[in-house]
Amino acid sequence: MKLSSIYLLAIFSVLPSFLLSQNWEVRTQIKGTQNETSSALLFTETGEQLIGGAFSGDIQYDELTINALGEDDVYLFCLYNNGDLKWSFSGGSIIDDELAAVAKDNSGNTYVCGSYWIEGAFGDFTLVNNTGGKAIFLIKLDENGQVVWGRSIEGSGLKETRDVIVDEARLIVARLGVCASVE
Repeated sequence: MKLSSIYLLAIFSVLPSFLLSQNWEVRTQIKGTQNETSSALLFTETGEQLIGGAFSGDIQYDELTINALGEDDVYLFCLYNNGDLKWSFSGGSIIDDELAAVAKDNSGNTYVCGSYWIEGAFGDFTLVNNTGGKAIFLIKLDENGQVVWGRSIEGSGLKETRDVIVDEARLIVARLGVCASVE
């Protein structure tokens, strides 16, 4: 217990000095006209940054403006290591949608998961939830942010996804929270 306290004291003594000694620079901000949230952040080995979440109204990064389809839609910005925009992705339905997690595989593909209601438009791809309620989406994007495929997990009851992981064999695992049966 004493050793743990000493480690914590050392960390909290050094951390503020370290943070203040860094040269922090804010390149640009993600701006919106209504409610914006950030729920996914990923830094890749190549230096790319993926920032995603949900928004209503409009959301903007640099000169790019995306308009929401419904109440809350999902967004994902892929940035080069210098902060310039590489590509963007957005989608959703007429009701509140959520982006939960993002993952990348070794080939540069991006996997996006979250939830949508009834019918969701993601790029040129549309997912339909035949149960009429909330469903989980999993979207695969290529290295340029274009939709390759999309899948939906439907069922009765409230559902959410919390994480997505892609291993070296491209096996996709999504951690789900389900309060009813899944079809």
